[in-house]
Amino acid sequence: MTLLHTPRIAEMLRCKLVRRKFRLVRPEIFGICALLRVSLAVVTTMSVLSAISTGFWSRLGDTHGRKLILSTFLIGALSMLVHLLSP
Repeated sequence: MTLLHTPRIAEMLRCKLVRRKFRLVRPEIFGICALLRVSLAVVTTMSVLSAISTGFWSRLGDTHGRKLILSTFLIGALSMLVHLLSP
């Protein structure tokens, strides 16, 4: 866990405390809590998948060349970005 994510975890714990302490709270607090839960789930999933796939990508880079694998990754990432940003 990096130091970047510790404020998010602290905020999430504070959301749980606020929810327990007060029954009627401002609605935007619940929206922030939901956003933090989704963010934490995305970061956790990304970290787990990265840890699982590291061996595969390093073995593939050793057999086929790192430049080919890196360029294939960059082309795929750019095409995904163009696809997501296109209207």
